Amino acid sequence: MIAGVKMKELTKEIKRYILDQGLDLVGVASTDRIGAITPEGYHRPADLLPECRSSIVMALRWVDPLVDGLPELRGMYSRMMIMMNGRLDQTLLRIARFLGQKGFLAMPVHASDPYDLSSLKGVLSHKHAAVQAGLGEFGVSNLLLTPQFGPRQRFVQLLTDAELKPDEPLNLGLCKKTVSECDYACIRACPPKVIPPPPKGPEALKRMIWDGIKIDKPGCSYYQDRGLPHMGRNGYTYRCGMCITACPVGSKILKRETVARGIRPARMIP
Repeated sequence: MIAGVKMKELTKEIKRYILDQGLDLVGVASTDRIGAITPEGYHRPADLLPECRSSIVMALRWVDPLVDGLPELRGMYSRMMIMMNGRLDQTLLRIARFLGQKGFLAMPVHASDPYDLSSLKGVLSHKHAAVQAGLGEFGVSNLLLTPQFGPRQRFVQLLTDAELKPDEPLNLGLCKKTVSECDYACIRACPPKVIPPPPKGPEALKRMIWDGIKIDKPGCSYYQDRGLPHMGRNGYTYRCGMCITACPVGSKILKRETVARGIRPARMIP
């Protein structure tokens, strides 16, 4: 009982510290649970940190007007993505030091940038970890949807040997509940058409919530790297984001009258 109380108190303290750093969401998953559902081709937490007992998954939400402004504000959106990744990584280092000062091992796993360029996979799957940490569910676009922000956040995670209280995965059917409203808007909005038709049947939809679906990652990457302009002198290419802006999920996203009426920002990209 005492050990359980200490685990709960430590988890609460760490989560409070993380949210105080300006991040928007945090959840905890046990290493065993993540390892059991990690897709083929991805590393497991124990591959990176054999002592790992918990994965702390964190998210920073997008600024809604930039997402709502796609595709016209794609240059600004793409630049913001770079800034968000940097903010997440810097915050991750502070959290790792916080845990280190408490005597725990802590390994930060950075945002974005594929580890394996041939298969476009990260070191770990942040999205699958987020599912197990109770932060969200997969949608038909293979984006990770949270109840608060839908697909409008970016994730990182931190591996630690601290035994923390894991959160329970969600089972809300976020994507399924909005299909009647959006009619698979993400599939229709995708310029290179890399999202497959939605799975059919209740069991297939249930698996999708937990496991995600297989989109044409090379096609998505090729469109963004070759089909979109480069961003100024730094050489970065614009990012697409149309599946994100098309998705209606997210209870804390402001519903703007101008967006609903189809009033668009000034066109700023070719």
